[in-house]
Formats: sequence, structure tokens, C-alpha cells
Amino acid sequence: MPRARKWLVPIGAAAGVVAYVGWLQWSRALEASRPAGVEPAESAASAVSNAAPTVTAPTAPAGERPLAAALAAPPSLEGDADTARNAVAEPAARGAAVVATAPSPAPAAPGASRPDPRAALPPVDGAHKDGDAPAAEPDEAKDKARPPLSLGGSVLDRDGSAAAGVPVHARPRRLFAALDDGGGMAPVPEQRAVTDGAGRFGFAEVPDGEYELQTEPTETYEKALAVVRAGIDSAVLVVEKKSGRSLLVHGVVESSRGGPLKGVRIEVVGQPRLASMSDDSGGYGLRMPLSARVTDPSLRFVRDGFREQRVAIGADEAANADDVVRDVRLDPSSLLATVTGTVTAAGGPPVARASVQLYSAKVGRRYQGVTDGNGRFTLTDVEESDDYRLWVHADGGYRDHVREPVEVHGPASLDVSLESLRASSLRGSMVDPEGRPLAGFTLWLRSAFGGATSLAVSGDEQGRFAVSDLSEGPVALETRAAPQLSITGISLTAGSPRDVVLVLDVGAYVLEGYLLTDRGGPVGGARVSLQWWRPDGGLNSRSFRETVSDARGYFAFTQLGAGAHTLSVTADGFRGVRLEPQVGPGAPPLEIRLPASP
Repeated sequence: MPRARKWLVPIGAAAGVVAYVGWLQWSRALEASRPAGVEPAESAASAVSNAAPTVTAPTAPAGERPLAAALAAPPSLEGDADTARNAVAEPAARGAAVVATAPSPAPAAPGASRPDPRAALPPVDGAHKDGDAPAAEPDEAKDKARPPLSLGGSVLDRDGSAAAGVPVHARPRRLFAALDDGGGMAPVPEQRAVTDGAGRFGFAEVPDGEYELQTEPTETYEKALAVVRAGIDSAVLVVEKKSGRSLLVHGVVESSRGGPLKGVRIEVVGQPRLASMSDDSGGYGLRMPLSARVTDPSLRFVRDGFREQRVAIGADEAANADDVVRDVRLDPSSLLATVTGTVTAAGGPPVARASVQLYSAKVGRRYQGVTDGNGRFTLTDVEESDDYRLWVHADGGYRDHVREPVEVHGPASLDVSLESLRASSLRGSMVDPEGRPLAGFTLWLRSAFGGATSLAVSGDEQGRFAVSDLSEGPVALETRAAPQLSITGISLTAGSPRDVVLVLDVGAYVLEGYLLTDRGGPVGGARVSLQWWRPDGGLNSRSFRETVSDARGYFAFTQLGAGAHTLSVTADGFRGVRLEPQVGPGAPPLEIRLPASP
């Protein structure tokens, strides 16, 4: 039995919310140059109790090793050659019921020599554009593919019980290194595994990159979806049990000026495939399946020339009725106008293929267009308002143009002159919190002034990287899959390369434990989040991970960097708790007793 760690953690009332908003703060800074209508990244909050949980070393169940038996040999693994595809760049999934642990590049063994991370920075470009075939790392031969990694984890239901016999697919989303002779991306087949009796799954060899993990719906469970990095070994996917119920929503759609409306699209918010259209009499009917995940659905009513309307269905009504009636009256849009304009370079020629966007929060409308070869654009059927925000983005070294407020009352002409951006560069190294280099690690780089294009920045065997031809101004680096890592506070100056050391919460350490009631019973299905923050020389590095306790109350975070972390726990029927464990070698498992809610 490892020696116990015991302490009481005081929690102030002011710490009422623990979330991963912190790691997203860098994104908020970049949004200053984006339209107000761009949807922000979602955040999740968990309450923190004023009670102080007791933390001790647990007694593991007889015959079980704490870290899920070190994820024994993966269950059945199948490769599907018919679904082979190239990895492509696309937005990370939202609302996934998964957050997993850190990626696989591990630091050198403790005690190994630590080379100066600023020494011999490579004068080469270690980045590639989002969606392009990735370039080889700075010191990596073109004909040398990165060694394959693994993926693994568990599928649990909402109560933390193992979901056995559930098929899990691993689909490549973005790959970080060429898999052939360096000339391009080789097709990567989708892989399929089936969870064993303990709900575990595994994929033995996958190329380095980001993967979409998705379970197949079964007779018992709905599907679950998340995006993780290769090397994850303790992902937890939470599947909802099917209720077997459905709800019929029907009614009539009319104009507020009188008369039925034909051709109105009615869809379930968040599930656009569940949709219906109103008929000649304005009548509609839509049947939707209900699950534990969808307890209070909303409907969206849309038709050109009318303002969109959303109608909520209460949780009690959805739970106790087989059908509900919702009659809706849509308001016609106000007067519509045409907005034209020309985009040119400052004192120069017209700019073709520039993206133009108008957004109004007041009327909830967004209009988009692209300039032609003469730099002209036309936006039609624009609803009149006085709070539009104009955003223009063009590739080729131009600063994004933002103008607000813009009034649209009748035909409007908006001419835009884009300022040129000067070039800069960034170089440095990626290290763990103990200063050891992270070989082959990849982050995505975004510029505040250079538009929405992202670059994948990969380190060499010493964690070094160099990126040229960047736009001046603030930049941020992040992961786009679990675990969520970010670096902010970097500003580039034209003509002057910026040297940085990026400290990332990645390593070979484990934080695990058990959640128990006051009487010693296990607490399964609890949300457990882990955060880390390190300021260093004006840079801010953050991480966020989240998992779910199983039926034994067990949870684990693996591949962590050393140092203090913030652990938060929320569970139905219990007060939320927060503590700050030290992560490092020899740390024993935690035993956390959750105080019951009053």
C-alpha cells in the first residue's frame, strides 16, 4: 500500500465555478478581430463546494491494479480497407462526452541531461497549412515516417458502468507526418474495435495525428463522439442509454400578418437531420426520438422572408406526453436591401477572392460573399438594421478589416481598403514542465491578424521548430483534440524573429484515485476535470482534461507533466469539490470522499 497523502482543501465561496474557460482565454483575445457572430468555443462549468473533502490513499479492490490493469492487450481490432481515407482538416467536434489524457510523446527519463532548449534553433520551416499535406519535421529525413502510436480507453454509461460489446471507430481527422516517402499523405484506413467486458477498447498502431472516436449506436446505447490525439491511452466515452420513447410535435405555421405558411422548415435544434416542412395549410408534424441526453428539445422554424423563431419544449412536457402541439406565427422580415462594395489593397489594385461578412446581433442575421476578379462583392436581401459588423478577410498578406457599427437602410455601398501585413517568424522549442524536450509534438498556430488559416507546427527530435512567413501581431498555439493545451502571450514583430520556449503539460506521470461517499461507497459517473496553468516570461501555458469515474469510483489521468494541478469533481447528489494535488514520480492514488448535498 503506498503511503497516503492526507490534507484538507479549503474552498472559498468565490471559487464557485471551475471550468476550462481559462485555457480558452487566448481565443477570446483573437476574437477581437472576428465578427461578433462567430460562435465562441463552448465551455463547461462545475460547482465547487465550501466543504473540504478528505483525501487519503485508497484500498484498491482485491486483485485489481489501480490504472485499469495498465490497459491490457486491446480487445478485438479490425481494419476496414473499404473506408480508407486521407485525413482532412475540419473543426473539432463540440459537445463530445469525452475528454481524454495527454498525447504520447514522452520526455526523457528523469535525471537525463537537459539540453538548452534555445540552442541551435533550426533555420527551417516546421509548419504546414491546415489541410495541406504535412511537411517533415526540421531534423527528420523525408523518408523516415514517425513511429506509429496507439489509442485506447473505455466506454461507460452515465452511471459509470462498463458498456460491453460496443463497436468503436477511429477515423483520422488530421495527420502530423507523411506516411510514405515524404511526397504526400498515404491513405489511412478507418479502424474498428469492440469493447470487452470491462468496456475497454484499443487500437494498436495508428499514425501520429488527431482522430475521431465514435461508437456505433446499439440496441441499448446511443452513439458518442469525440476527437483525441494519437497516443491517448485512457479516453472515456460516455454513452447514453436509449429510452425507447419518441415525441410527436405538430401544429400550424402562420404569418403574423395572416394566412398559413407553406414551405417552412422545422428542425430539431442541434439535430438538423430531424426536420419537416409545412404543407399548403401550414400544417407540420415531426417525430423525434427521446433519450437521456435530449430531455428538453427545441424546434427551429425557418423560411426566407421571415424571421427565424425557436420554440422550446419543456423537460416535464417531453417526459410525460407522447405528442405536443406547437402553433407558431412568424414575423415577416423588415425591408430588405442590397449591399455592394469593392475591396482593394491600400493604394493598390483590387483584391479578388476576399471573404466579406455582415453580421447583426439585433436581427440575428449573417450574410457572406466573395469578391470577384475586380474586387467587387454583392450581398442581396439584407435585412435592415443599424448594428451590422463588417469583416473582410483576404489571403496574401493583408490585415483583416473590421468596421462597426454599419447601418443598412436601403441600398448601401461599402468600399474597403486592406492594409498589408509585414512578415515575421517564430522559432523555439517545446519542453515539458521539467525542461525536457518533447520530440515530435505538434501544435496548431493561429494569427490574430492573418485570418482563419492555421498552421501545424511540429518539433524535431529535440523539440525544436521554426516557422517563417508569419503575419506580424499576436499568435496563439493550441491542440484541437483532447487533451486541450494552449499557449498565449506571443506577439510577433516584423523583421525580427521571436524565440520562445513552449512549456506544455505533457509527460510520463499519472494522477489516479477513487471517489467515495461519506460511508465509503463508490461514486460512479462523476465528472472529474484537471487543469494546469503556468506563466513564464509573458507566455501563458494552460491545459484542461476531463474524465468520468467508473462504477468503482475510479478515475485516471495519464501522461501528465509534473507540478501542481487543480482537480475538480462534480456528481449528482454531492457537493462539488476542488483540490490541488502535486503530480510527479511516486504519487500514490487519491481517495476523495464527497460530501452529500444538503
